[in-house]
Amino acid sequence: FFFMKYMIYFIIFAFATGGATWIAQLGGMCLEYCFPSLKYKPGMSIPCIGPLAHAEVLAGIPGLIVGTCWVILRNTPYGWPLQDFMGAGFLCFIQHSYKVLKMKTVAMLLVAMFFFDIFWVFISPVFFHESVMVRVAQGGGTGESVPMLLRIPNFGDPFGSYRLLGFGDIALPGFLLSYLRRYDLMSEKSMWRGYFFPALIGYF
Repeated sequence: FFFMKYMIYFIIFAFATGGATWIAQLGGMCLEYCFPSLKYKPGMSIPCIGPLAHAEVLAGIPGLIVGTCWVILRNTPYGWPLQDFMGAGFLCFIQHSYKVLKMKTVAMLLVAMFFFDIFWVFISPVFFHESVMVRVAQGGGTGESVPMLLRIPNFGDPFGSYRLLGFGDIALPGFLLSYLRRYDLMSEKSMWRGYFFPALIGYF
Protein backbone atom coordinates (compact mmCIF):
# COMPACT_ATOMS: atom_id res chain seq x y z
CA PHE A 1 0.00 0.00 0.00
CA PHE A 2 2.72 2.48 1.00
CA PHE A 3 5.16 1.45 -1.76
CA MET A 4 2.59 0.97 -4.51
CA LYS A 5 3.97 3.87 -6.56
CA TYR A 6 7.09 1.77 -7.13
CA MET A 7 5.71 -1.76 -6.87
CA ILE A 8 3.15 -1.25 -9.62
CA TYR A 9 5.85 -1.30 -12.31
CA PHE A 10 7.36 -4.47 -10.91
CA ILE A 11 3.87 -6.03 -10.92
CA ILE A 12 3.37 -5.00 -14.55
CA PHE A 13 6.71 -6.53 -15.54
CA ALA A 14 6.00 -9.73 -13.59
CA PHE A 15 2.54 -10.05 -15.15
CA ALA A 16 3.89 -9.60 -18.68
CA THR A 17 6.73 -12.10 -18.29
CA GLY A 18 4.53 -14.50 -16.33
CA GLY A 19 1.76 -14.25 -18.92
CA ALA A 20 4.18 -15.12 -21.72
CA THR A 21 5.46 -18.07 -19.66
CA TRP A 22 1.97 -19.41 -18.88
CA ILE A 23 0.95 -19.17 -22.53
CA ALA A 24 4.13 -21.04 -23.52
CA GLN A 25 3.56 -23.82 -20.99
CA LEU A 26 -0.14 -24.29 -21.61
CA GLY A 27 0.33 -23.95 -25.35
CA GLY A 28 3.16 -26.48 -25.20
CA MET A 29 0.92 -29.00 -23.44
CA CYS A 30 -1.80 -28.47 -26.05
CA LEU A 31 0.69 -28.92 -28.90
CA GLU A 32 2.06 -32.13 -27.37
CA TYR A 33 -1.48 -33.43 -26.96
CA CYS A 34 -2.41 -32.62 -30.57
CA PHE A 35 0.96 -33.63 -32.01
CA PRO A 36 2.47 -36.40 -29.83
CA SER A 37 5.61 -36.50 -31.97
CA LEU A 38 6.68 -33.15 -30.45
CA LYS A 39 7.26 -34.90 -27.11
CA TYR A 40 10.31 -36.63 -28.52
CA LYS A 41 11.87 -33.64 -30.28
CA PRO A 42 14.65 -31.96 -28.29
CA GLY A 43 14.16 -28.29 -27.60
CA MET A 44 16.75 -25.82 -26.38
CA SER A 45 18.37 -24.72 -23.15
CA ILE A 46 18.20 -21.10 -21.99
CA PRO A 47 20.50 -19.74 -19.24
CA CYS A 48 18.73 -19.08 -15.91
CA ILE A 49 15.64 -20.90 -17.23
CA GLY A 50 16.85 -24.36 -18.14
CA PRO A 51 15.87 -26.81 -20.85
CA LEU A 52 12.70 -26.15 -22.83
CA ALA A 53 10.76 -28.70 -24.83
CA HIS A 54 10.28 -28.18 -28.55
CA ALA A 55 6.55 -27.56 -28.06
CA GLU A 56 7.25 -24.92 -25.39
CA VAL A 57 9.62 -23.10 -27.74
CA LEU A 58 6.96 -23.00 -30.46
CA ALA A 59 4.26 -21.86 -28.03
CA GLY A 60 6.62 -19.31 -26.50
CA ILE A 61 6.65 -17.26 -29.70
CA PRO A 62 2.98 -16.20 -29.52
CA GLY A 63 3.36 -15.90 -25.74
CA LEU A 64 6.18 -13.38 -26.17
CA ILE A 65 4.18 -11.47 -28.78
CA VAL A 66 1.08 -11.29 -26.58
CA GLY A 67 3.08 -10.17 -23.53
CA THR A 68 4.90 -7.45 -25.48
CA CYS A 69 1.72 -6.17 -27.11
CA TRP A 70 -0.01 -5.98 -23.74
CA VAL A 71 2.80 -3.87 -22.25
CA ILE A 72 2.49 -1.45 -25.16
CA LEU A 73 -1.32 -1.35 -25.30
CA ARG A 74 -2.21 -1.86 -21.61
CA ASN A 75 -3.60 1.67 -21.14
CA THR A 76 -5.48 1.77 -24.44
CA PRO A 77 -8.94 0.43 -25.33
CA TYR A 78 -7.18 -2.49 -27.07
CA GLY A 79 -5.34 -3.79 -24.01
CA TRP A 80 -8.15 -5.58 -22.19
CA PRO A 81 -8.44 -8.65 -24.50
CA LEU A 82 -4.71 -9.32 -24.14
CA GLN A 83 -4.87 -8.88 -20.37
CA ASP A 84 -7.85 -11.23 -20.11
CA PHE A 85 -6.14 -13.80 -22.33
CA MET A 86 -2.99 -13.81 -20.21
CA GLY A 87 -5.07 -13.77 -17.04
CA ALA A 88 -7.07 -16.79 -18.19
CA GLY A 89 -3.80 -18.62 -18.84
CA PHE A 90 -2.57 -17.71 -15.36
CA LEU A 91 -5.78 -18.99 -13.75
CA CYS A 92 -5.64 -22.25 -15.71
CA PHE A 93 -2.00 -22.68 -14.71
CA ILE A 94 -2.94 -22.25 -11.03
CA GLN A 95 -5.64 -24.90 -11.25
CA HIS A 96 -3.25 -27.23 -13.06
CA SER A 97 -0.35 -26.72 -10.64
CA TYR A 98 -2.05 -26.61 -7.24
CA LYS A 99 -4.55 -29.18 -6.01
CA VAL A 100 -6.38 -28.93 -2.70
CA LEU A 101 -6.73 -32.37 -1.11
CA LYS A 102 -9.22 -31.67 1.68
CA MET A 103 -12.62 -29.98 1.70
CA LYS A 104 -11.71 -28.42 5.04
CA THR A 105 -8.80 -26.58 3.41
CA VAL A 106 -11.02 -25.18 0.67
CA ALA A 107 -13.62 -24.03 3.19
CA MET A 108 -10.99 -22.29 5.34
CA LEU A 109 -9.53 -20.50 2.32
CA LEU A 110 -12.93 -19.23 1.17
CA VAL A 111 -13.97 -18.08 4.65
CA ALA A 112 -10.61 -16.32 5.19
CA MET A 113 -10.87 -14.56 1.82
CA PHE A 114 -14.43 -13.49 2.60
CA PHE A 115 -13.35 -11.61 5.74
CA PHE A 116 -10.13 -10.42 4.05
CA ASP A 117 -12.11 -8.67 1.33
CA ILE A 118 -14.57 -7.16 3.79
CA PHE A 119 -11.77 -5.68 5.92
CA TRP A 120 -9.59 -4.23 3.16
CA VAL A 121 -12.48 -2.86 1.10
CA PHE A 122 -14.98 -1.61 3.69
CA ILE A 123 -13.21 -1.40 7.08
CA SER A 124 -9.73 -0.21 6.07
CA PRO A 125 -10.96 3.39 5.42
CA VAL A 126 -11.53 3.69 9.17
CA PHE A 127 -7.77 3.21 9.77
CA PHE A 128 -6.21 4.58 6.56
CA HIS A 129 -8.82 7.19 5.52
CA GLU A 130 -9.33 5.39 2.20
CA SER A 131 -10.00 1.89 0.93
CA VAL A 132 -6.65 0.12 0.69
CA MET A 133 -7.99 -2.41 -1.81
CA VAL A 134 -9.28 0.31 -4.14
CA ARG A 135 -6.09 2.34 -3.79
CA VAL A 136 -3.90 -0.66 -4.62
CA ALA A 137 -6.10 -1.66 -7.57
CA GLN A 138 -5.69 1.86 -8.97
CA GLY A 139 -1.92 1.63 -8.83
CA GLY A 140 -1.35 4.03 -5.95
CA GLY A 141 -2.15 7.13 -7.99
CA THR A 142 0.40 6.39 -10.73
CA GLY A 143 -2.20 6.25 -13.50
CA GLU A 144 -1.56 2.53 -13.87
CA SER A 145 -3.84 -0.25 -12.62
CA VAL A 146 -3.01 -3.62 -11.13
CA PRO A 147 -3.29 -6.18 -13.95
CA MET A 148 -4.24 -9.10 -11.68
CA LEU A 149 -7.87 -8.99 -12.75
CA LEU A 150 -10.12 -9.62 -15.70
CA ARG A 151 -11.73 -6.56 -17.21
CA ILE A 152 -14.46 -6.20 -19.80
CA PRO A 153 -15.62 -2.80 -21.06
CA ASN A 154 -19.18 -1.65 -20.51
CA PHE A 155 -20.13 -1.49 -24.15
CA GLY A 156 -22.17 1.61 -24.88
CA ASP A 157 -20.93 3.45 -21.80
CA PRO A 158 -19.83 6.97 -22.86
CA PHE A 159 -17.40 7.14 -19.93
CA GLY A 160 -15.51 4.01 -21.03
CA SER A 161 -15.79 2.17 -17.71
CA TYR A 162 -14.94 -1.50 -17.19
CA ARG A 163 -16.40 -4.45 -15.32
CA LEU A 164 -13.66 -5.92 -13.11
CA LEU A 165 -13.19 -9.34 -11.55
CA GLY A 166 -10.09 -10.06 -9.47
CA PHE A 167 -8.07 -13.23 -9.89
CA GLY A 168 -8.70 -14.20 -6.27
CA ASP A 169 -12.44 -14.22 -6.88
CA ILE A 170 -11.85 -16.82 -9.59
CA ALA A 171 -8.88 -18.86 -8.37
CA LEU A 172 -10.14 -19.66 -4.85
CA PRO A 173 -13.63 -20.80 -5.90
CA GLY A 174 -11.82 -22.63 -8.69
CA PHE A 175 -10.05 -24.75 -6.08
CA LEU A 176 -13.46 -25.81 -4.78
CA LEU A 177 -14.72 -26.63 -8.27
CA SER A 178 -11.56 -28.58 -9.09
CA TYR A 179 -11.86 -30.53 -5.85
CA LEU A 180 -15.52 -31.37 -6.53
CA ARG A 181 -14.72 -32.42 -10.09
CA ARG A 182 -11.98 -34.78 -8.91
CA TYR A 183 -14.32 -36.17 -6.26
CA ASP A 184 -17.03 -36.82 -8.85
CA LEU A 185 -14.56 -38.61 -11.13
CA MET A 186 -13.22 -40.77 -8.29
CA SER A 187 -16.78 -41.55 -7.19
CA GLU A 188 -17.73 -42.36 -10.81
CA LYS A 189 -20.55 -39.84 -10.75
CA SER A 190 -21.81 -38.30 -13.98
CA MET A 191 -21.77 -34.57 -14.64
CA TRP A 192 -25.46 -34.28 -13.79
CA ARG A 193 -25.46 -36.42 -10.62
CA GLY A 194 -22.27 -35.12 -9.06
CA TYR A 195 -21.38 -31.99 -7.12
CA PHE A 196 -19.34 -30.18 -9.76
CA PHE A 197 -22.11 -29.00 -12.08
CA PRO A 198 -24.41 -27.57 -9.33
CA ALA A 199 -21.41 -25.80 -7.78
CA LEU A 200 -20.46 -24.36 -11.17
CA ILE A 201 -24.00 -23.05 -11.71
CA GLY A 202 -24.02 -21.65 -8.18
CA TYR A 203 -20.77 -19.76 -8.80
CA PHE A 204 -22.15 -17.98 -11.84
